[in-house]
Amino acid sequence: MHLEVRDSGVGVPAAELAHVFRPFYRVDTTRVDSFGLGLFIVKRAAAFLGHAVELYSAVGRGSRFVVVAETAPNPNRIGDLK
Repeated sequence: MHLEVRDSGVGVPAAELAHVFRPFYRVDTTRVDSFGLGLFIVKRAAAFLGHAVELYSAVGRGSRFVVVAETAPNPNRIGDLK
C-alpha cells in the first residue's frame, strides 16, 4: 500500500533532500508558520511501523512524499484470520 502526498510548493533542492527529515529543519527559513517537525514525525512513525518513506522533488514544481507500507496479513488481528 502506498500513501502519497503531493504539494505544489517551492520544491526541495537536491543538496537538501538528505536533510528534510531532520527535526526542526526547514527548506524555507523565511516562513514562521512551521517548526520543521512534520516530516521528522512522519519518518519516525513510519520507521517504527516498519514502513519506508520516499521523497521526490523538483525545485519550482513541488514535492511528492510516499509512505510505502507492506500489507502482509497479521495473524494477531481479528479480521485477518481466515
